[in-house]
Amino acid sequence: MEEQLDAFFESNSQEESLNGDTGRQKVIDLVTKQVFKLPYGFTNDDLHSLIESVEVPNSFTKESFMAYYNDVVNLIKNELLPEPDTPEAEDDVLRLSPDFIAQRLSDLQQIEGEDLSFAFTSFSVHEADIYDISAISKFRALNHISLKTNKISNVECLNGMDKLKELRLPENKIVSFSRIDLPNLEILELSQNKFCNVGYLMLPNLKKLQLNQNSISYISPDAFEKLSKLEELDLSQNKLRTFKKNTFSKLSSLKILKLDQNVFTELHEGIFEGLESLNTLSIGENNLDNITGLSTLSSLKKLDMHQTAIMKLEDLKPLIDLKQLSAITFDGTPCSTLESFKSEIILLMPWIESIDDEAISFSDRQEALDLDAQRKIVDEPVNDEKPDNNDAKAEDTVDEPTEESMETAEETESSNP
Repeated sequence: MEEQLDAFFESNSQEESLNGDTGRQKVIDLVTKQVFKLPYGFTNDDLHSLIESVEVPNSFTKESFMAYYNDVVNLIKNELLPEPDTPEAEDDVLRLSPDFIAQRLSDLQQIEGEDLSFAFTSFSVHEADIYDISAISKFRALNHISLKTNKISNVECLNGMDKLKELRLPENKIVSFSRIDLPNLEILELSQNKFCNVGYLMLPNLKKLQLNQNSISYISPDAFEKLSKLEELDLSQNKLRTFKKNTFSKLSSLKILKLDQNVFTELHEGIFEGLESLNTLSIGENNLDNITGLSTLSSLKKLDMHQTAIMKLEDLKPLIDLKQLSAITFDGTPCSTLESFKSEIILLMPWIESIDDEAISFSDRQEALDLDAQRKIVDEPVNDEKPDNNDAKAEDTVDEPTEESMETAEETESSNP
């Protein structure tokens, strides 16, 4: 590759130098056309955002061009497209062979006959340094597999196991589950693996998906397209900065979504379109200051937004549309330290039942009503209108007596006995 880079630089440089922006684009072109096949929907803007931390020289020499290229390639490998681990020959790892499985399941071998048939349906091995599980695909009757804390990186052998309903593979070294067809799988646990992106998942009956504690920074817009029966999705403790349009739009059955401890700063309008059944959402511990996207979650009942970056009460206005919301957590969010915060939330959402895991009492509601009443008094307009000048003169001045009026007065006095 070094020779190719050298030739590329020579053909694209003038006087052994390339402008910084031009050289950067050349590296991006090389990477996207000759080195990596980027995930579906991953745009040039996404790539620019990913590699923005790599310092770009003002101008490139041959050496700095190659150094920049290597830095970009390594970053993409580490943050987006990690390669599966392959143990060295001398590594102490365990490969599941048919003989290995048979020795440990001697009493559970498949038995077939005219009057009797039997096959084992559950297989579980934890903390055994297992790397190769290819032989397990021979046992087609399995409906439960649990291989927690091993060294598994390749799961293609599971493809097509149509009896499998529960698959638990946490704490392994898996980097991808795309294009694995498990038509009846209902529970998939892939937490604490090495995922950096999530591609298309062929799991039409899946109900629970755990992808927490990985390094996921990108989700393809079609990743969840076939998961119409999914009820619970855990994407917490990853590196998600944003979401593509329609990422969640096909998840009409989703009830629980966990997005805690990522790195996104806003939930833009329309991001949760299609989540008509969602009743529990966790978005805590994100540097989040815009929650406009929450306004479409008409079925939401529980919202955890602890330790977000919401500063002002007015930034919480999208919550006004959530008429089913009964419990909300703000603990550690800056706006929760504002004076009379609990009363403000009760006035904003009178239907709320719990704030920060504390039930709202009668006295809490009364305090909110008192605050509202005080505001109305303060806000009442004061009648400062000045009286009309003519009216004022009529009230404040005495008519001067005229000669006619005086004669009339004298006649009146003389007529009185």
